Amino acid sequence: MSFSSVNPSPRWPTGNTRTVTTRLAYSDDRGATWTDPGWTINGISETATGSKAQTWNNEVSSLVYDPFASSTERWKLFWHHYLYINEKGDFANGWIAYKAASTPEGLRDASEVKLFAGRGYNTVNDTLFGATGSPLAGSPLVRLNELSKDLTLCVAPSEPSAIATGSGLYLSLSCYQPKGVPVLAMLTGSAEPVVGLLKCDAPCNPARAGAWRYVATLLRPSDAQAAGGDHYSASDLFAQGDSFYLIASPVSNKPWNGSYNGCHVFRFTDMKAGRLQSDGMHPEIVKRIQGDAGSFHGACSYAQAVTATGFLYGQVRFGAGRPYFQIYQTGAGIGSQ
Repeated sequence: MSFSSVNPSPRWPTGNTRTVTTRLAYSDDRGATWTDPGWTINGISETATGSKAQTWNNEVSSLVYDPFASSTERWKLFWHHYLYINEKGDFANGWIAYKAASTPEGLRDASEVKLFAGRGYNTVNDTLFGATGSPLAGSPLVRLNELSKDLTLCVAPSEPSAIATGSGLYLSLSCYQPKGVPVLAMLTGSAEPVVGLLKCDAPCNPARAGAWRYVATLLRPSDAQAAGGDHYSASDLFAQGDSFYLIASPVSNKPWNGSYNGCHVFRFTDMKAGRLQSDGMHPEIVKRIQGDAGSFHGACSYAQAVTATGFLYGQVRFGAGRPYFQIYQTGAGIGSQ
């Protein structure tokens, strides 16, 4: 699995206390135990602009094994590469990144591709080490706001999750759109995500121009509001046998603003059409994953081969007066209620 490692900035330890790198862990006993071999797949980069502490973070990664790809690209990684300034993410300066290799450890040296961005993307980042210290030159391969009329208002994408199938590679992501009246929302910076589904048809080369197409919008804020949240975030795609599923975390202001409140699991009735099982009004929740009541918990993942792990989820706990984040496993899969 890939996961995020959070540490204070080496350069500005009090200015950016939560810099994020991508690491790998592996299990050879179907998830009963996990080993971190010490591989940093995506490291941070930092630049100084005036008094600002600027760190390029690598977060919310999705590691995919694609048996249908060429041998040199069977391990794929998607993640959000963005600028973090004085403890705040600046998504206008960022993109969904991609790299591939023949082995998981080979991802350390694989070349990054600037894959997806939204209408808010700052083109100053096309210049290597320019005003923002962009660690990668060039423009994004796909501007999501130009890919489909349903994504016209997409300001910035985040939280990608991919799954490989014989017909191609599917990818879900959060696309932040203006909340309320678009013009006013763009002025105030108010945005909320919808969860969309993209596909790269077989034979899939994710870095090829024209490879990606929009399939459907899977979850809207109204779907989360019907289930007691504000909107959905942190989507994840997985398969169990011949069925495909989507996981997402409902987000609310409890216990604090922007908190994940567990995870909801949805079943696809038609993956190719991006259609989820529905009660007629909203997608039907077929399973809920919960951590400790009243805590920040969510952003779940699942892989059917890792039977001892079940669902993975993150949770924030408090100790010695400071919050700390840990990853937990349920030990139960989709068939256990």
